[in-house]
Amino acid sequence: MAATTLSAVRAARIAAQRSARPVPSSIRAFSAAPELEEIEQPTFVERGKYFGPLEVVDGVAVIRLDGPEKMNTISAEMSAEAEKLWTEQIENNNDIKAAVFISSKPDNFIAGADIKMLKAVENKADLKDLCMNGHDLFDRIKSKGIPLVSAINGACLGGGLEWALKCDYRVATSSSKTKLGLPEVMLGLLPGWGGTQNLPKLVGYKEAVPMILQGKELRPDKAKKIGLVDLVVDPFALESTAIDHARQLADGSLKAKKKKKDWMRWFLEDTPPGKSMFWKEVDKGIAKGGGHYPALDKIKSAIKYGQDNPSNPRKALEHEAECFSALAE
Repeated sequence: MAATTLSAVRAARIAAQRSARPVPSSIRAFSAAPELEEIEQPTFVERGKYFGPLEVVDGVAVIRLDGPEKMNTISAEMSAEAEKLWTEQIENNNDIKAAVFISSKPDNFIAGADIKMLKAVENKADLKDLCMNGHDLFDRIKSKGIPLVSAINGACLGGGLEWALKCDYRVATSSSKTKLGLPEVMLGLLPGWGGTQNLPKLVGYKEAVPMILQGKELRPDKAKKIGLVDLVVDPFALESTAIDHARQLADGSLKAKKKKKDWMRWFLEDTPPGKSMFWKEVDKGIAKGGGHYPALDKIKSAIKYGQDNPSNPRKALEHEAECFSALAE
């Protein structure tokens, strides 16, 4: 009975925060009942335009993506609010040991970049700085040294997947609406926020390159199989599981497992004959689809630059951003 009551109280508090209304006095009085006094209550910070109320649960910051439109998208304004939220509420809070990014939308995590914003940029060369500013934001976030977990339900596409790739651990739901991919090629663009670098490093070039070149969207089971997500859960268990695993990552009882290279992946990625064979096959695919998808050569250039320059990941990200801005012209 006490657990059910606590859940009801917590839900009421979250609802009240989201609507910017104070918690009703009846709920405040009820939450102060003796049977709940010894249970640590979550703390909240008021919501912004792009993020719901920040909740801290047992040392885990729960950051709710909740933009003003039906779909969450990434824009310069959204990134600025993310930085403000992080620096003012999380960065110097030593009680926060991990963070979870989760969407308040019923059918999307982040659907990608704000296309209207991209079109509004008059000098497309400025898009390089926009991309690099996004990397700087996550460099600052990661500098706190705490585990970052993405809790994914619904569409996780483009910049949304790139956001998730910057995290240490990814939990996705089994919902029919959950899909992960980098579809920028369909728009004549390429992933401009690290996708051409971080996806191959995580799942291998054999899986990542066709996924980026073809704009493939993966269902959670396939994403789990190739190592793109760490865990697939029922939608109702997403938040509690993500918080629990974030806490375990923080205390060391859980380690994020990187998919081991099999011999074929080793051959194709780490030997000169294998690399040559792999990219020849890629070139054949580009030759077939180049007329329909003009971004293919730039995508290959961005991916291969990172593979050829492993000691300078920042330079590879700059090259990717340059390719992105050139395609946006």
